[in-house]
Amino acid sequence: MLPLLAQDPLRKVLQFCTAHEVLQYGNASKKAQDTLADDVVWRGLASRDFYGERRRDEGLSLGVRDGGDTMYFKIQPFTPLQRVFDAVAKRKDAAVETLCFALDGSRVRGHLTLEDLDITAEEHLDCLPLKDAPSDEFLPSASAAFSAPAQAEAPEDASDPDAADVSTLCDLVGACDSWRVAYRRWASVARRVKYHEQGFDARSWLVVARAWRDIKAALAEQSMDAIVASLRPPATPEDLRQVGVRSLRYAYAIHDGQALAFDAARRRQDRAAMRDSQQSVFHGLFGGVSAYDYVVCTRFVSITEAMALSPPEEEDVADVHFAANYDGSWRFVAGVDLWYEGHDSRAVEVETVFANDGSRLAMAAPTSHDAFAQWFATYAARVRLRAYRVAPLMPDAPDGTRGVVLFPDADAGDDCHVSEAITRGVRVRASAVYLPNSPSGYAYSIRIRRVSDEAPESCQLRTRHWHINDGERTSTVSGEGVVGKFPVLTSTGWRDDSQVANMTHGFSTAVLPGEDREGEFVYQSFSGMTRGPRGGSFRGELEFVPGEVSAPTGEPFRVVCPEFALRKPRFLY
Repeated sequence: MLPLLAQDPLRKVLQFCTAHEVLQYGNASKKAQDTLADDVVWRGLASRDFYGERRRDEGLSLGVRDGGDTMYFKIQPFTPLQRVFDAVAKRKDAAVETLCFALDGSRVRGHLTLEDLDITAEEHLDCLPLKDAPSDEFLPSASAAFSAPAQAEAPEDASDPDAADVSTLCDLVGACDSWRVAYRRWASVARRVKYHEQGFDARSWLVVARAWRDIKAALAEQSMDAIVASLRPPATPEDLRQVGVRSLRYAYAIHDGQALAFDAARRRQDRAAMRDSQQSVFHGLFGGVSAYDYVVCTRFVSITEAMALSPPEEEDVADVHFAANYDGSWRFVAGVDLWYEGHDSRAVEVETVFANDGSRLAMAAPTSHDAFAQWFATYAARVRLRAYRVAPLMPDAPDGTRGVVLFPDADAGDDCHVSEAITRGVRVRASAVYLPNSPSGYAYSIRIRRVSDEAPESCQLRTRHWHINDGERTSTVSGEGVVGKFPVLTSTGWRDDSQVANMTHGFSTAVLPGEDREGEFVYQSFSGMTRGPRGGSFRGELEFVPGEVSAPTGEPFRVVCPEFALRKPRFLY
């Protein structure tokens, strides 16, 4: 258990705080020496694990997040500050070696050791050095109830990284020479994105900024410069004041949506320009999927477009339809709601993100104080990990449909998974995407490739056999080929053989050889809706014939399509 701070260490902590610029995790920022000492300590405690509020009677209400619940401790006016620390210590399971103080507003890496406070174990036995504290901690955790920065960190100006004030917002964050510079930078950012009486959340800003960096870097690595080039400059302060969802406003403060040639032509109803700019249909920032004639590619719309899509504002904080499909129909909406929690039913402002489910809304992210930031950061992580990779959204038109594909191609958490199996040298990879606005329920993608000499030199798909569980019962579907295709797998890729006539005419007449293609064969279709809260699953087998179906060179063999889940995820894209 964390030892309680006695008078001497506490005095050292306060002396350290008053010698530096301390940023408030709240509405306004002031120099530490301009505030009461206990207010300075509260500013440091106000982090993700600790929530505080200054009461009108000059007392302090401190909330401690503990296992998902918030425990509130009311500190009376002028009560010794040890009670604050004592209350926190009783709720936190922290090692003795992590005794320290938190300065959270600028979100910096590192720890303030007791040596920095000029306190040694000999001077005070219940204050031990931080010799075993992790050096890469970024957020307070159960093993570091009180962590403190070794150096200040703050947003950078896009045009001048060394500027003391931030006039042009961007996604860059860097180390500062002093707490004074960090304070000025954070304060200038907070002023630019201010909305009514909402407090500034430095932590959410950092989450959003990192998400922007991850997305742009990953797209550049995959030669998808067209999406990066479509990002608009930062929104103006006047436009930002129309967005009441705090972390969404931070995203707009860095890039005010996208400017895509197809979208501009569609709004003008210029059909010739729409044809000339068809490739940008697939350049939506938030990716897309396709199957048969179903095509979705979601773009990040500007604040002006979002306001046009959103219903008239009825309250101070309106829902913002921030993302739309290429055809102009809205796909995602972010809003603000009030939750009442704690023994005194205090109102807490939370964010919501919903997907367009046709006649109703589908929750696209867990409700939280920064729901959009978490939704955005999760998407960015999946793009960075290549779970959402750059590839043709429409496999039959690979040259002009490159974009971010939402069929998972790598594992990135429970909600983002790809299944893989190799049988006789043939690899099958499979994954699914939940479609909240489609009666088909889920779209799935199956990718097939010859990967070793264990497979015949060439082999042709003949039949498929699917076993689909909808959560209550399993149905089996069998048929010839997939979507009218009978690919011939080779050592370099596959041949695109397609059905052109009824099979009663014979295989060699009904199926004609196609072009040779590189890479893996991709098949995309729908599975149907699932029943029950646990969702369903999909698995199957594919029958291949060595050589070609019309000229076999061996006995047919079956390749496993591994089971993958059909389950509504926590995050929808």
